[in-house]
Amino acid sequence: MKKNKFILQILILSMILVLTFSVSAVWSSNLNNGLNAYYTFEENGINYQSSVSPYNNGTANSGVTRVAGKVGYGASCDGITGLILMNDSNGVFDSQANVGNFTISYWEYRSDTTWIMSRDTNTFPPYMMGADAGGYEGLYESDNFGSFGVIAQLTPDASLNVWRQIVIKQNETGLYTYTDGNLISSQEPFITASDSGEPLRVCNGQNIYFSNSIIDELGFWNRSLSDTEISQLYNGGTGITYESEENETISPTFNVTLSSPTDSLTSTSTDVEFNCNMEDSPNMLNLTLIIDGVSVFTVTNSTANQTDLSLTQTLSFADNSSHTWTCQGFSSTFSNTATTQTFSIAVPLTPPSSSSLITGSGDIFDILNSSGAGLGIFIQFLGQALPVLLIMLALVGVITIIGYALVSGIKRYLR
Repeated sequence: MKKNKFILQILILSMILVLTFSVSAVWSSNLNNGLNAYYTFEENGINYQSSVSPYNNGTANSGVTRVAGKVGYGASCDGITGLILMNDSNGVFDSQANVGNFTISYWEYRSDTTWIMSRDTNTFPPYMMGADAGGYEGLYESDNFGSFGVIAQLTPDASLNVWRQIVIKQNETGLYTYTDGNLISSQEPFITASDSGEPLRVCNGQNIYFSNSIIDELGFWNRSLSDTEISQLYNGGTGITYESEENETISPTFNVTLSSPTDSLTSTSTDVEFNCNMEDSPNMLNLTLIIDGVSVFTVTNSTANQTDLSLTQTLSFADNSSHTWTCQGFSSTFSNTATTQTFSIAVPLTPPSSSSLITGSGDIFDILNSSGAGLGIFIQFLGQALPVLLIMLALVGVITIIGYALVSGIKRYLR
């Protein structure tokens, strides 16, 4: 009996532990309070959406790819040119560096010791986050157009290529730095001037230093999270991801269609016109043309309540080349990409006209070498010119005979 009772207690304790960890792995509604921007980095490596507001969506260059992240997918930057620009038209990132309450949280997998993000491009101060050359992770504040001084610094971490959670928060009592859910340092709140709409630069510091890192689950709050909430984000090292207050997954509800060029088209011109459409979206933001996997042109919706958006753009390509293309549309809550299509360029050779030969324009050797048709035209030219040549030769012969007779007569006279 005692043995059975002991086994029952073990089972009950196991169930409690399972339930505890299951609950902790869920994004609770309290984490939505004061949440200004949040990036799950689940997108395709080109456009990144803030789960909170469309005004803070971001765009990546070709140095950023989608890879396995801490939770789902993450954004991997190559450390050479990789950069994600997060829009700040509503001043969300300005407020993070002002005196007051804020929290910045993210997961990183660093392969070098450089800046993971920054707020400016050598303009008016705000801040940089990441590691300096000595491997000290932290939040750094710039003086005006000058050097960066450490504001909140973590202990140096010599081990690279490991996932770490970084949280920096500020409130009336101080500025606090956490790594992997543990408080590392605390100090007095800092003061810095707000910026003027500059984008947040992820994987980059001052547009100079590029980080070879993976970043995931990046969040900005306009309040200081509690230690319990920070532990909830850490979730025992497995992390959690953002969920809407309705706690439901929403699927795209609009279509992106490709009109021209048609799939598998072979263009006889190096100039190709592209046309695609985004339809049936009540909150559309922009439509992007993607050539060979690279975003090359974007049209933005500027009309309220518009439900259709069209993109038309003409681009030039090299002859005898093949390419892929598609379009990706974004609304305030969704993104959708049309099925990728292909096209190629093959410009036919144009033989010269016979008139260009007769008038003497062009190079006769170029004409002969350009195509078989050129040789036929050259033979036709000889056929037309031969009678004239014979007449000219006959005249030259007559003039030669007359000249010879005159010279002979003069010689006989002189004798």
